[in-house]
Amino acid sequence: MPRNNITINIESNNSTRNSTPTYEKSEEELKERQSKRQKVLKEKKLPAEKDAILKSGQSTGTKIKHHAQDLYFGKQYHKLDNVQKDSISNGFNSILDLTNNRPEENGQRSLFTNEEWLKFNSKWNKQKNWDQLDDDVQRMLKTIENLAVNDLKKAYVKTLSYQTKYALTENEVYFEVYACV
Repeated sequence: MPRNNITINIESNNSTRNSTPTYEKSEEELKERQSKRQKVLKEKKLPAEKDAILKSGQSTGTKIKHHAQDLYFGKQYHKLDNVQKDSISNGFNSILDLTNNRPEENGQRSLFTNEEWLKFNSKWNKQKNWDQLDDDVQRMLKTIENLAVNDLKKAYVKTLSYQTKYALTENEVYFEVYACV
């Protein structure tokens, strides 16, 4: 007897019938259920939050979460492009990616005006502005790098000599780093 079949004896007519349980729904039933679910989910958007950042009154978090929700529902995640996937995963996790400044159609950057985006970046995207190295220091570091390709010991000795030369100056630290590496 096959594994999924159930034998049922019906005593009234003394016949034996085999019955196979059906777990598969028709394609139409599945689409109907999915459509109902999507309708309910769209009606029940994520709760609104408030902050004083955007003039529209809608919070940044609400905006990125609703965007993620709109991109996600009714679609198959694996068929979305990378920009959409990033917006969905960041949005549902309440992350505004300030490092992605590309103005792609479905990216988070497209949700905000230039003024709002600049405001976000000036307030939260703190980046270190490194001072330019002196030309002499750059040249010496390049010499060390070139030596290191063929002979690490020579590069190390050269680094120590430069470190000694620049001892007690602001440039000493660059050669200390190279000596450690």
